[in-house]
Amino acid sequence: NKRQEYLDGVAGIMILYMLYSHICCWVPEIKINETVTRVLFLFMSWFFFKSGMFYKRSSIKETIFRGWRSLLVPFLFFSLIGEFVFALKYWLNDGSDWISYFVNSAKVVYHQGAFAGNAPLWFLLTLFVVKLMFNFISGISEKRIFIYVVSVSSFLLAYMLNKIGASDNYYIANMLLGLSFYCMGYILVNIQYRLIVFFLSSVAFFCLIIFIPTYLDFRSNTISVNGNYIAWGLACVCGVIMLNNIFKYLYSYSKIISAFVYIGRHSMAYYIMHWIVLGVTQIILCDICGAKNSNIIFLCYCLVVLSLCP
Repeated sequence: NKRQEYLDGVAGIMILYMLYSHICCWVPEIKINETVTRVLFLFMSWFFFKSGMFYKRSSIKETIFRGWRSLLVPFLFFSLIGEFVFALKYWLNDGSDWISYFVNSAKVVYHQGAFAGNAPLWFLLTLFVVKLMFNFISGISEKRIFIYVVSVSSFLLAYMLNKIGASDNYYIANMLLGLSFYCMGYILVNIQYRLIVFFLSSVAFFCLIIFIPTYLDFRSNTISVNGNYIAWGLACVCGVIMLNNIFKYLYSYSKIISAFVYIGRHSMAYYIMHWIVLGVTQIILCDICGAKNSNIIFLCYCLVVLSLCP
């Protein structure tokens, strides 16, 4: 099958936004640009949606084997490297209570579904479970109406968890949300490119982000600012459809997105390594060299992370 490179272009935009937002987490003085966030808040839902677009029926055994190799092995390997970096940072800052350190690390994994040393890798574990769940669900029926009911039901369950404040274990809600968007990707894989669907989705997306702007942290299933959970879900689906169509058109008529395509094609390298690199850079720049200027630190983080691309 020919690779749909325009989707690599969208992935490039999404991974750049993720890197930018994560770097801002490491430099609290630098605030995330609100205008950019209003448009690209849907980045996590896009990755689940896109994965659902390429679903191919396979046995449970084959799904587990492929998931182990492509998702769980990177999750475990790069999480352990990240934990080593965080332990080194703890030691350099005169930490000595190693029992408490490792107990707290285990608690983070239990509550958040990822190691603090490489926290963004929660997505790999969640996607592995989502693929298993969808494989089982599609084995019951592959009719689109059934998959749609599953998608809506999963989303509403996540919404209920948000309403009752059940956020002790992040992975329960983000697996439900992931399954919902994965199902939508499966359902809309071809329908999304109809002109009327593109037009209505674009109009709905801009109306929602202008009149009901909402940012939800996909990992923890919590709304960061005032907004509406249902409107967020609708805006995500509409925005994903809009961006996929725009990049499909741009790729057909212009090569200006080639840089984004290149970044998107290597998005896994950025994704699994950037948190580790940020940790190492912080040790060298702040703990050893004593850098204090937040703008210089932010710039250094950006340059180092962007240099990860092979």
